[in-house]
Amino acid sequence: MRYCPQCGSIKSWHFYKGISADSIWDRFDKVEPDEGNCWKCGFSYSEHINYPLEGQIKKFREKRTLKRKNNES
Repeated sequence: MRYCPQCGSIKSWHFYKGISADSIWDRFDKVEPDEGNCWKCGFSYSEHINYPLEGQIKKFREKRTLKRKNNES
């Protein structure tokens, strides 16, 4: 990923591509997951089979909206 999937920032998005397994039998398994962090909007991503990127973005936006509503009160 070259940009933050949440806010679209290129400069503040830092992405780390996870390391794949060395064995030919485990070539599709990863030893470390892909991870990303945006300093601009605060979104962080960690590759996980049960939590796809779209779900992580949705959860981030829900938490941000709730936080803003609580600050307005």
